[in-house]
Amino acid sequence: MDSKTMAPQPVDLNKGMRCIKYLLFSFNFMFMLTGILIIAIGTTILAIYQKYDQFLEDKFYSPATLLIVVGVIIGLVAFFGCCGAAKESTCMIMVFSVFLGIIFILEISAGIAAYVMQDGLRDVLEGRMRTMMSQYSTDSQVAETFDFIQQRLQCCGLESLTDWEGVTVEDEEPDYTQLPSSCCAQYGTGNQTGSCKLLYGNGCLARVEFILSESTVMLASAAFTLALLQLLGVVFACSLGRSIRYQKTWRERRRWELREKLVNSYTPIGQTDPKTTYPVIFMSGSKEADC
Repeated sequence: MDSKTMAPQPVDLNKGMRCIKYLLFSFNFMFMLTGILIIAIGTTILAIYQKYDQFLEDKFYSPATLLIVVGVIIGLVAFFGCCGAAKESTCMIMVFSVFLGIIFILEISAGIAAYVMQDGLRDVLEGRMRTMMSQYSTDSQVAETFDFIQQRLQCCGLESLTDWEGVTVEDEEPDYTQLPSSCCAQYGTGNQTGSCKLLYGNGCLARVEFILSESTVMLASAAFTLALLQLLGVVFACSLGRSIRYQKTWRERRRWELREKLVNSYTPIGQTDPKTTYPVIFMSGSKEADC
């Protein structure tokens, strides 16, 4: 292959590499934003779950916690990817793509875990809420949690207010025995010092389940969507890595050809006899072509 056929090639390579490099910079910037978004989503879900902490098992916190950890890792990996793209380092780019692949797996795992845990959410809530109802008069923290939920969600009991039958309540209303004051929707005098005139008729179980279920769906959807972006990042990183390696290989081959041309065209002063030329063998496996 002569120099005329190879001359235009580095221009095309440089254009392609610049295009991929800028795309990778853009994706890394977007990854940093998605990392912040993931942390925000994870902390929001945890804040929602903490309001119903006594109704949930510890395993329900795992997907949100994993998502926060992934968000922090994404920020670090995005910075690493920008450095690799700027230095045109094949090694850094490939390490970056490996980290993106790991993040992709973690996000898919978080999404799957969130969907799987959603199936048993109602049973867990119902069992723990019924247990806690029996502790309403003996545990002040349980009473505070139930009162908060019933007032905030405007509900009473699990399925209905009749779930409080047989449960001893210390602050029971004089007109409606065995019901917490938080079940009251309207008092006769307009404040909580009078008798209750209107009770919440809807149960709390369905409303708590809806809030937690929607939060879980949001978490899983965010995990799957962002995992797709990570997959695109892996593709761009691998493309840039191949382009960098190919260009370095081409440059090294070009140097060997120029060296061969100089060696074979050298003629000592005063020597006119034809000189036997020996081709220089190009070795593509040198260290400089890889990193």
